[in-house]
Order: sequence, then structure tokens, then C-alpha cells
Amino acid sequence: VMNEELQSNAHIVVRSLINTSDAFHRRLDEFVYSRSNYVHYSSDDIAAAKEFWQALGVRDDTLLQFFLEVCPRWDFDVKCLHVSAVLQRDPAGHNKIKTAVLFCLKWQNWSDTRWMKF
Repeated sequence: VMNEELQSNAHIVVRSLINTSDAFHRRLDEFVYSRSNYVHYSSDDIAAAKEFWQALGVRDDTLLQFFLEVCPRWDFDVKCLHVSAVLQRDPAGHNKIKTAVLFCLKWQNWSDTRWMKF
């Protein structure tokens, strides 16, 4: 059960994360270079990725196609970001990966006073 104290604590934690995300943004190039793993995805993988992004609320066709092109998937076991091997030969591939990561790190205010939705 959410009460005012829990809501306030959650707000403080999220605000702290928002404030410290600048450090990650400054090291984004390094992250993409050191953690990207280029993978050849099958059509089944792409279909599963499409369902995944749609389940997360990606409704815009252009944005959905962008995520299917990059096909980012974090691997917790080996701590790397799997992305489509097509990007390895794409001169804009590095920037596309960065854009996908940044889009996923976007913070959204869920209300005018707090960052939680009830």
C-alpha cells in the first residue's frame, strides 16, 4: 500500500537517478564501444522483438522500425548490449545505438509534482 512517506521516498530516489544520469550520458560513447555485441538476428528474433517493443507501448511505426533495425537487447549474464550486426557496416550504426540507448533512458514525469503514477 502506497502512503505519503513511500511516495516521497520514491520521488527522492528517482530524482537522484535523474540527477546522476548526466555521468552516464558523458560516457555513452565509451559504453557503446565497449559493450556492443553485433548479432545476426533471425526473422523469429525480429518478430519477437517487434512484440516486445509493442508491449512496451511503441506505437509509432517509424520508431518501431528504428528499434527493429537496432534491435537492442541487454544481456545480464555477459553484461553487453546485443545489437543488429547490420549496424556494424552502417556508418551511422554507432549513433543509432546511442540514440536507442538514450531513448530508453528518457525520464518521464508522471505527474506535475511526483514521478510516480498511481
